[in-house]
Amino acid sequence: MTLGRWMGACGLVVALTTLPIGTTAGAAETGVETAPIDRPCASPRQVMRTLLHWQTPPLDDSIRASACIDRTEMESPAQAAPEMAAKLKKVLDGRGLFVDLENVPDDPEYKDDLGQNAFDLFPDRLGNIPMVRQGHRWVFPPSTLDRIDDLYRQTYPLDLAAMMGAAPLWLRLQLVGVAVWQVLGMLLLFGASILLQRMVIILVATTLHRLAGQMGHDGAKEVAHRSAAPLGGLAMAGMFAAGMPLLQFAVSVNRVGLFAARVLAAASLVWLGYRMADVLSDAMARKAAKTETKLDDQLVPIVRKVLKFVVGVLGGVFILHNLDVNVGSLLAGLGLGGAALAFAAKDSLAHFFGSLMIFLDKPFQIGDYILVGKEVEGTVEEVGFRSTRVRTPQDSLMTVPNAKMAESIIDNLGVRKLRRYRAVLGLAYDTPPERIEAFCEGIRQIFIHTDGVVQDRCLVEFQDLSESSLSILLNAFIEAPDWAAEMRIRTVLNLALLRLAKELGVEYAFPTHTVHVATMPQDGGAAN
Repeated sequence: MTLGRWMGACGLVVALTTLPIGTTAGAAETGVETAPIDRPCASPRQVMRTLLHWQTPPLDDSIRASACIDRTEMESPAQAAPEMAAKLKKVLDGRGLFVDLENVPDDPEYKDDLGQNAFDLFPDRLGNIPMVRQGHRWVFPPSTLDRIDDLYRQTYPLDLAAMMGAAPLWLRLQLVGVAVWQVLGMLLLFGASILLQRMVIILVATTLHRLAGQMGHDGAKEVAHRSAAPLGGLAMAGMFAAGMPLLQFAVSVNRVGLFAARVLAAASLVWLGYRMADVLSDAMARKAAKTETKLDDQLVPIVRKVLKFVVGVLGGVFILHNLDVNVGSLLAGLGLGGAALAFAAKDSLAHFFGSLMIFLDKPFQIGDYILVGKEVEGTVEEVGFRSTRVRTPQDSLMTVPNAKMAESIIDNLGVRKLRRYRAVLGLAYDTPPERIEAFCEGIRQIFIHTDGVVQDRCLVEFQDLSESSLSILLNAFIEAPDWAAEMRIRTVLNLALLRLAKELGVEYAFPTHTVHVATMPQDGGAAN
């Protein structure tokens, strides 16, 4: 089962489990007190209490519910005011807006942030629907009434309850407080949502994918292929959210259904963000594969993880917002705790910024042989957010914190164009000068005829008269792509030097010391 279908099924199950509470908002659902209303219109709370109390089953008195509606600009106030009260109640129910009277001010002198005697019930959800004070009464002003008409038409483009008045009697039968037509409508809505989801997936995954292929846009093909399922879930959520109010369930049922639709929409958007992060990362990987450096290849999975983390955080904030969590206050609290967390995680942050410096400066790439100080030597295998892994000559894997890498001197042997060959050969002191000269010339010929040795940078000279040998200095440079190739050329050179010494009869000197004894002890002179 796909994510969209699974989320939709969960929303339907949860909604159906709440159906027995009735088709209109009860007192418990809207926070309406059941005690008599002694002060109607005395404060914003009393205005809402009056509106909801008289329209809560078994009461259905829209005339009394409209007591706090300003009728001064109405042509037929006796009819228009109760109609407006009923519409406002249906808008609240259809949009799943639970009115908690404890959060509505009960102060007759209440003033908003602008210093005016006005209170807006759901400014984020309904827009401008304020209650204002007129004399000693709080009322819904004429400007609010026009807004209520607009909201009602947006919430109920089809008045199915009125249409059911001419429907067969069995459709209007009540089952545990819910009409048969409402149950059938819920099933039909769920089926239509699934059908729309499948249609969107087919349209995006096949038609748009084929069209992008015909236009030769490989990137567009990938986007169409990966976005099909998330867009299908988003369409399913939109269908469910648009159709749920039409069934005119109680506010608690609509709250559950619309919440399920919002969660499905948020999950689909996060899913879409994840898919687009994969598309972007794959495009970066293809581009990195064309470059010579391997560090770009290592950067791609890190970028993928960062993008998905950002998408997840934004999706979490969106879901919390739909749960009516004050995200601003939450972020402010996290900001205060974040300072303490940053101090506790300062080493981790240092490693993170060290990794950024490595990716920006690129002192080495994957596969380079490096020396870091006097402790780290080996081939770079992986560069992560916190550390770099180096394969040592002993074939062990050394993990080096990136903070240390960033502040250390790095000798990158992997980018050497030439590799130095240097040796000091010690010949025995009894070697004739002619043989020394022939030996030096023979070494020069070896360098000339050995592949991989740079010809214009070779040096062979009689360097020094050492304590126990005649020192011949050899200095040359080798062209080798890696350490193994360098070792093969060194082996060829060393064997050639041994053969040359044997052919010329030149002996290599060993470290020796000559001891001169001034006197010898007499027989019996040693003490017993």
